[in-house]
Formats: sequence, C-alpha cells, structure tokens
Amino acid sequence: MLTTDFLASAGWPHLTENEALRKLVKALDPRYDLLSVGKVQRLLLPTLKNEIILSIKDRLRKAATRQMSITLDMWSYSGKLGFLAIIIHWLTENFEMDSASFLDPETTIYHGAEQIGEMVRKVLNLLGILLEEVLAATLDRGGNVVNVVELLGLPWVPCLAHAIHNAVVTVLRNDPEAQRIILTVRETATQIRNSQELGVYQAQQVRFDLPANKPVLDVGTRWSATHAMLFDQHVHKLPLTSLHTDVGRPQPYSQADWVFIEQFIKVLERLAQATNTVEKEKEPTAGLYLRFVNALLSKWTDASDPSMVSVCRRMKGYLTQLFEPTRSRVVLQQALYIVAFLDPRSNLLAFSPPKQGARGEREVRSMFEQFYLQGLVEAQGGVFRDESEMGRSGGLQSETLDDFFGDEMHSPAKLGLTDTQSADVQADTVQGAILKQFDEQMSAYK
Repeated sequence: MLTTDFLASAGWPHLTENEALRKLVKALDPRYDLLSVGKVQRLLLPTLKNEIILSIKDRLRKAATRQMSITLDMWSYSGKLGFLAIIIHWLTENFEMDSASFLDPETTIYHGAEQIGEMVRKVLNLLGILLEEVLAATLDRGGNVVNVVELLGLPWVPCLAHAIHNAVVTVLRNDPEAQRIILTVRETATQIRNSQELGVYQAQQVRFDLPANKPVLDVGTRWSATHAMLFDQHVHKLPLTSLHTDVGRPQPYSQADWVFIEQFIKVLERLAQATNTVEKEKEPTAGLYLRFVNALLSKWTDASDPSMVSVCRRMKGYLTQLFEPTRSRVVLQQALYIVAFLDPRSNLLAFSPPKQGARGEREVRSMFEQFYLQGLVEAQGGVFRDESEMGRSGGLQSETLDDFFGDEMHSPAKLGLTDTQSADVQADTVQGAILKQFDEQMSAYK
C-alpha cells in the first residue's frame, strides 16, 4: 500500500503497471499485487486531492495576510484531457514567501476565456480563496488567458522570464553583428567537433590546464544555450588560437571580435541571472509582485522614523496610483522592470522586511528613494505628486523613461552606431537593442 500511495502522491499512477516495478514488489512481498492505474485514479487520487486541499487551507490560515497572488497555466493532453495549474503565493506569519501548486485534471478541453475563468473560480473556491483576495495573476500572453484576467477583474502582471526570453531571441535573430559572431562561433565549434582536429584541440586544452572537452554547440531556439556556447569558446580562447596556428588555418576571430564576445557574454549573463531570479522555482513574478505590494502596504506607509515622514507620504500617494484600475498594471510593470532587470544592485529580498538590520534598512530606503520615489510613475506617463509638492511645482516631473535610464533605452539607430565601430560599443548596441525590445514586450501588456 505504501508503494501505491507513493506513486499516487508523486503523480505517477501509471507506473503501477510498469512490469519491472511489479516484479520488484513481488520480490519484496509475493502476497501483494499493485493496484491498476485505473483503481489508483478512482480510489487514491480523490483522497489525495482532498488531503492536498486541506493542507493548503491549513497553511493559508497561518498567512500574515489574506492578500495573495497567483500564477496560472493550462494545457491539453492529446486533445482529451485538460489541465489547469494554479500556484498560490502568500506571505507566512514570519513574512517569508510560501507557495502551493494545485493541478486540477477535471478541466474542460475548451479553452475559451469564460470556461477558463470558471475553472479558476472553482479551484480558488476549493481552496477557500475569495477572488477579492487575489492581488494579481501572472500568465503567458495567449489571447484566451488575457481575456480570462480581464473577465476576472484581476491585474495582469507579465511574466518577466517570458518577456526577457522573447526580447533576447528577437534581437539575436535580427541584429547583424550578433548574428555574425554567433554564426562564426557555431561554425568553429562544428568544424572542430566533426574533424580530426578535435584531438589536437583537446591536447591544447590540457596544455593550458583546462579539461579536455568537445566545443559546446547551441540549440537555436534557446538563447541560454547560445550563451553557453559563447562562454565555452571565450574560456578556451588560448587553445582555440593555438589550434588554428598549428593546423595553419586563419584565426576565426579578430581581437575586436574577442572583445565583442566578452562583452556580449556579460550582457547575456545579466539576462540569465534575471531569468533565473524570476523563474517559478526561485522567485516567481507573481511572488515578486506580492513582496512588492506587501512592502508598500505594511512598511512604507508607516512613518515610525521622523526622517521618513515625507517618504511615507509619497508612498501613500504611490499606492493610490498602484491600485487605481487603469494604472496598476502599467506602474507595476515598471517597478518589476527596474528591480528584476535594470538595477544591478537590486536585492529582491528587499521586498520582505529586511533581515540584515540597520544596513539592510538603509539600502532598502535608498532603493525606494532612488527608483520608486523619483519619477517612476511619470516614466510611464502617469502623474505623481505628494502633498508637499502640490503647492510648489504645480506641474509634472519632466523625467521620461529615456532620461531615467540614460542611453541604455535608446535604439542603435538613435545612437547613430554602425557596424564599423569598436567591439565594445557594438556589444553595448546589442544590449541597448535587447533593452529596447524588452521595453516593447512589457508595453504590449498595457
């Protein structure tokens, strides 16, 4: 029974019909027969489902607040079964992030917005969650799910990892200099892997105290694999150079190319770190939203420090902007944009009460003052004034998105850059193009 229960709880009921597993169970206890997959699905899974529901409800009862955010995904299997997955994110009584995932297989295969909306309501109801308690939903850009969010009346927080991926892939496919470098790196790796030069190359690796490996090849649809391929050749610059000298072939890269590759790797590394930060296993976008809102509500509207009175007053005005229905998504996008992507100093844990004492407190305040209190709303076209400013300036702040971040947000054409300029400038051009494409991706969610 323990074996069957384990397979069911792990989500592998079909393995009860695995012949090798059945032989193992018989060897352990000849008296026992594993249940069929049908019996597991009919008898055990409903019980486990109820246990999971009760467990999630119990954890939610210990939450610091009933405000939570959700991540949604759904798909069909073979056109017969539909699945709806919901991840609920909340803050515990210790103000730490907690999440629970719930997969409902009792899902219609019809993926219209109304049907999906009803399924979301049903699952939330099963878990004892009111729709009014959900701050926002994170999901992809499918037209049906976009309509679901609107039907449910929830703010839609775009998935940062998804937007980053789309931005990088678009630029890598369209930027001439990036394409040239990637093609050269790919051809170099392929030539070495598929020829007798591999042995010479590996000998050169050993000579330079490096492990003897084959050159890494990328997968065209995954920019992270392209990043790994570039990094591999950069690490093996000396063996590669020596190999081409030994076989009497022209060097594949000029010095400017090597500089470009190094700078290009740094750009992609930063993007990879941002993606890893917001992927669902670590700090999901929806969870990041929850941290952000909780920090605003519980921390930055309480002026316990006299020096923070003006800051807290501004934060109250900012909260009004944040939760105003027509502005909330746009403002939040920009906040997440800065924290997870553009600010190299950002510490995502700043969105829960600081654990590093006074130093952490100062850093958090500095970040809010620098980014959230200085033109953030205006950068997306909003209007932000606190009470002290209304009598003085009487006008909008002039800071725009380009002013806020400098030349990073300008397109290569606006900067007047060409392919003939230095490699480090070309790498910056690629970075600027990626940032611009990312901004366009995020703007599509407005």
